[in-house]
Amino acid sequence: MEDLLNKESVKRVLKVLNDFDQSIKVENLDTSARTAKDAAESFRKL
Repeated sequence: MEDLLNKESVKRVLKVLNDFDQSIKVENLDTSARTAKDAAESFRKL
């Protein structure tokens, strides 16, 4: 699978986020996170 952070659409979003607030950090999860609960569980595994 292509590295998600290298996709042009993701790069555009990252630029907008960075222009808005440089303290915002984007995390690329190794697992699927369709819900906030899934994302929270993925972060616990880090």
